[in-house]
Amino acid sequence: MPRNQPSEKQRSSKRGSILLTLILLIPTAVIDESALAWAQDAEMVLQFNSQGIPVESIQVNDRTIAARLVYKAGDRFTPERIEKEIVLLLSGISERFPDADQIVLDSYIEDKHISTIECPVPKALDLAKGRTTLTELLSGMRITRFLNIEEELAAVLSVRMLALEEDSRGSQLPEKVRKGSERRSASRDVSRTASLKTLGSGPTGIAGAMAAATRDPQWIFITLIIGGAFCLLLLGAIIVLWNKGREPKPKIFARLDIYGPDDDKKQFVIQGRQTAIGRAPGNTLVINDPNVSSRHAAIVISGRDFILEDLGSTNGTFLNGRKTNREALYIGDEIAVGATRMILTD
Repeated sequence: MPRNQPSEKQRSSKRGSILLTLILLIPTAVIDESALAWAQDAEMVLQFNSQGIPVESIQVNDRTIAARLVYKAGDRFTPERIEKEIVLLLSGISERFPDADQIVLDSYIEDKHISTIECPVPKALDLAKGRTTLTELLSGMRITRFLNIEEELAAVLSVRMLALEEDSRGSQLPEKVRKGSERRSASRDVSRTASLKTLGSGPTGIAGAMAAATRDPQWIFITLIIGGAFCLLLLGAIIVLWNKGREPKPKIFARLDIYGPDDDKKQFVIQGRQTAIGRAPGNTLVINDPNVSSRHAAIVISGRDFILEDLGSTNGTFLNGRKTNREALYIGDEIAVGATRMILTD
């Protein structure tokens, strides 16, 4: 028997089922794509964490990629660490999102916002591919600083140390004594603040700080650090002065014992900043020696040094038997020009 043709109602119901299926599949595809992107971002966060970079999250907002870094209060900040982290973050994020416009790095110490760095993605890609350096890149980045990192770390650590100190003291006291601890804690804070105000204000301030150090373990630690730093500075100054005293120092005042070709001896006292030596009458020290040039050499005083210079002589200038053009002089050195010898003495 031939099949019956489907009615208009059946055809309409079938079209509705197909449309409903399509409507359900489209959000599923979108959700799957979002889940895949979220998984890739989470994988990047884990990758940065494995490299020691405290990335908490990476978010894609339109064409801006925002990374949130959360440091602990005890983390140590050095220029090398900051430079390494910036290079790794900008390179990794720009290669993961090359079509984005901008990368934003927000840094926190726990819940305190310390800085924001904004960098265009094309410039970050140049850094990743080695076409530019971090120093060149920094000039094109926008950096906003909200807090002083060193001061914030010190404040957070100070609060933690005080809390630990109160917990350790309170746990050792009976319950009846602990009930009045608020009043005693406030008095200790007042005395500690007073000690900070008087520190460095003269003998009285130092004495007050030392007295506080005998009562507070935290002050003992700070006093030891300050004392150790002062001792290191003092030791360094002593070493520098001791080494400086051992360096050879040329004499400022000196004279020349001159021995001519016939071994006739005469003396010349060096007085001016420059002593010109030669056969011509215009020289400071005139030497009657046919082997000496008209302007043969010069002795120049530079700071605390005596410098011997050859002035382009024909037969050359010799210092302790060696030909020289320019060299420092010391007491006892022998200078030879032509057949004439000169010994530097004090």
